Amino acid sequence: MPETMVRRPGMSVGVGCSSSCSPETLAALVRATLAEAAVPLDRIACIATLDRRVPHPAVQGLARALGGVPVRGFSPETLNAVAPERLRTVSEKTRQTVGCASVAEAAALCALGSRARLLIPRRADARATCAVATSPSHGP
Repeated sequence: MPETMVRRPGMSVGVGCSSSCSPETLAALVRATLAEAAVPLDRIACIATLDRRVPHPAVQGLARALGGVPVRGFSPETLNAVAPERLRTVSEKTRQTVGCASVAEAAALCALGSRARLLIPRRADARATCAVATSPSHGP
C-alpha cells in the first residue's frame, strides 16, 4: 500500500497464530479473508491479537504488509470478557492453550469497542486464524 494512501478507520483484523506461523502464511490468510468481503486494505485501522503475540514476526509482518497499521494486544482476561453472544466461534482447545476461548474474533471486537460487530467471523488455516470487525459508524 502506498504511503500516501489516506486510511479510513473503522475496521479491525483480529488474528491468532501458532508460534511456527510464518509472516507469509498469516498475510495470505488475512488477504484472502479481506478479499472474500471485498474489504479494501485502507479500511483496516488496526490488527488485534493476544498480548503475547504482538511481537511475533508474523503479526509484525502483517502490520507492515497492511501499510504500517498499529497492532493492539489484549490479555486473555480481556478477550474472555467479550460477551459470548457477540462471538461466532469459540474453541475449548484455544482456551486450554492460551487461556481464552476466542482470539481472532474477540480481539477484533475489543479493538473497536462495545458497539463493534463481526463482519467476517473466524477463518482459519493450519497455523493462523483471523476475523474482521467493524464499528457501526463506519459500516461494512
